[in-house]
Amino acid sequence: MTRRTTGDSHVEVVVRVQPVAPAALVGFGLGPVLVLVNCLWCWFLATWSPDNLQQRLETGAEILVISRAIGNTGYELDGHNMRIIGHLEAADLNACEQELDASTRIAEKWRDPYYQRDPAATRAALATLQGRFEEGERWAHRALALNQRVGDPDSASIFGVQLALLRWEQGRLSEIESFAKGFVDEYPTIPSWRASLAWICRELGKESEARREFEVIAGTEFSSLRKDNSYLLALALLSNVAAFLRDPARIEMLYGMLSPYSDRAIVVTSAIGCAGPVSLYLGILATALEQWSDAEQHFAKAGEIAQRLGSQPFHNRAKYEHARMLLARNSDGDREAAQSLLERAISDARSIGQDGVAVKAAALQRQVAAN
Repeated sequence: MTRRTTGDSHVEVVVRVQPVAPAALVGFGLGPVLVLVNCLWCWFLATWSPDNLQQRLETGAEILVISRAIGNTGYELDGHNMRIIGHLEAADLNACEQELDASTRIAEKWRDPYYQRDPAATRAALATLQGRFEEGERWAHRALALNQRVGDPDSASIFGVQLALLRWEQGRLSEIESFAKGFVDEYPTIPSWRASLAWICRELGKESEARREFEVIAGTEFSSLRKDNSYLLALALLSNVAAFLRDPARIEMLYGMLSPYSDRAIVVTSAIGCAGPVSLYLGILATALEQWSDAEQHFAKAGEIAQRLGSQPFHNRAKYEHARMLLARNSDGDREAAQSLLERAISDARSIGQDGVAVKAAALQRQVAAN
């Protein structure tokens, strides 16, 4: 028997699984087996949290075993998708790609847009994460077309998230601002949308607008944030905004909330995007708190996780933010070390068309030279 709960008094899911061989499952009859696999899937949806990563991976494996035994393609794809999400969150790129390849083979075998849409969206996410921006945009448009064909009501929001991450890297976030405002107006009680708008305003240098949206969430000490599948993303975006607004009390709070997940990558819902290593945002917060040693450790870890993900874009961001930290600390040798990091960040960002980092790093480099 396995007992899994959300830690929330309103939701409790109990699943009992007898350790039987896959072939024996057929003997139970299709109905009870489908009930079992559906219970596992419902548990995943109901309890999805950064606190149960290993359980989610294990449950995905259980669903794969059962779905293969009964020949249920839909649940087999669900099992792969659960494990894609989990392995990406754990920054295990090889395992993630293996699951994605298996999912893609099934989808292409059936040539059903319902099956093809999730692999397409994940391939868009990985291409953008790894700096293949044109490829990422092609996959995002393909995922949008497939989602629209099956009538997915979330088609526009999925595409919008993918485009926002892409335009962030390209230095073109202004194109997304009105889109984000529309979703905040439509879903005012969903904190991740408001956090996204606050972050976009911060990236565009709109301090008053960023503060207004930030305060809606921070004003209740972040009590509206639930530990669901958008929790880490919301914390990361809000961390960027808090540092920009120079809000020490909120920075301390966010640092404490984000710290338990320092070894994770931030996966956007069902692997439709990745916002990089948690450690990158912890480094930004530690810099704002002038915790220099902690900040250095976080940026080093962010670089390591970015390498594991094959993510040149986030490796570049880690170098840029590390340089900003060194310039703020201004100890012996920091200026020279920062200049070296900026040179590498600019060169590497320009080589992949990452203007979102190259332009900011070049501006900071000019500022250092002028002083």
